[in-house]
Parts: sequence; C-alpha cells; structure tokens
Amino acid sequence: MTDINTLINQFNTLPDWQARYRALILLGKTLPTPSESELTQMRQLAGCEVPIFFAIDKHAEQHKVRLYSQSRIINGLFVILLSQLAAQPHGQDLDFHATLEKCGIHGHLSATRLAGLAEIERQIKTALSVAE
Repeated sequence: MTDINTLINQFNTLPDWQARYRALILLGKTLPTPSESELTQMRQLAGCEVPIFFAIDKHAEQHKVRLYSQSRIINGLFVILLSQLAAQPHGQDLDFHATLEKCGIHGHLSATRLAGLAEIERQIKTALSVAE
C-alpha cells in the first residue's frame, strides 16, 4: 500500500483534472479484485450509483478494511482511502474529504459521489469503533 503522503504528492504534481482522472483509473487497477466467494461475504452498501462492497476483517489486534467496486475510478478513490486508513488504523481522525482536497480531486467529484464516499467513511468509522 502506497503511503498517503506519497499519493498526495503524486497527485499534486499532475497538471490538471484529466491527468488526475487518468491517475485515479490507473490507481483503481491496483486494488485487488475479490473472488465471487469473497464478494458474497462482503456487505453491499445501499444507496450508491454502482455496487460498493465493504468488509472489515479482524486479524489478531488489527482490522483490515476491504472495499471494492466495479468502477475503476471508485476503486482509485478506495486506494487513496485505504492508504489514509493505513496511516490511521483506528479511523478516529479519518477525513477523506480533506485528503481528496489535498489531492486536487474533491472539487471534480459529483455531489452524489461525494455523498457516497462520506457514507463509506461514516460506516468505516462506525465499524471500527464497534470492533474496538
């Protein structure tokens, strides 16, 4: 998993939204595709334009968040979110919108996409606080 600060710096070196959009798509290709069996074990989040699959697995004392969508751009956003979460494993200070602003992405996303990401962030924070 790429360090969140490295990702922010990489996005900031890109000249415009089109370059950031392409970078998000390429980043999305790096997210592992779950098997059909894994997808059935993941929870599907309601209210999203495309199916979003979500799971939190507990291994020893650590929690692993898994996210997946059929949309490459959404998966690119998930890679950024998971990188941020790796830096804040308990999710208490998770502020995905601020991270997207730092990457120069936030202002280019639709209101519905931002609302969906906010819901995913809320569900992650809730799940991690319950899992503690």
